[in-house]
Amino acid sequence: MKIQSLSSQELMKICDRYFLTAEELAPQTETKRPPRNRDQVKYVEAHNELWNRGAEVRDWARGLLTHVDYDAREAGAGLLGSLGGRRLLGESEDKVITELGQLIQRPMEEDSKEMQAVDVAILALSEIGNAEGIKYLRWILFSTRPEHTGDTQWTAAEALAKMVKQPFLRSKDPVEAARDWLRTHPDT
Repeated sequence: MKIQSLSSQELMKICDRYFLTAEELAPQTETKRPPRNRDQVKYVEAHNELWNRGAEVRDWARGLLTHVDYDAREAGAGLLGSLGGRRLLGESEDKVITELGQLIQRPMEEDSKEMQAVDVAILALSEIGNAEGIKYLRWILFSTRPEHTGDTQWTAAEALAKMVKQPFLRSKDPVEAARDWLRTHPDT
């Protein structure tokens, strides 16, 4: 059966089966079984097909933003960015921006893999393009958390550049150029 012939609900179920549970993510003990074998190929096919779908995946993707598995959070943020870029968030747009902001501000629990979900959430804000998302980019750009320095702040500068149509990326220090712009636009 071709993946394209599956309903959005069926595709979401394939993805849900791939994401790890809280129990599977907990530290392993001698009495606990290791995580189950996951079908990554089937997941990737289903996830990629969901990017072609419409607003019917919105609420499911929103729910992924708080999932225990960072792969799920990353998938949800990416799908919401895609929907936002196609103007398919509807009346939920403001709520989605807030939820992406909460993901961006979430404390790190594990390792740098979690930052992938944050980076995708940052880019999702730029795809949505709503100025309400700038406050979360501002938060990242001025963050002193070690996990935000470097690539994540560069991603925030890239997202801000797209949203406000400024050439931060052409400067010697895009992050500082974005910060300077924010300093001169405090109400943004």
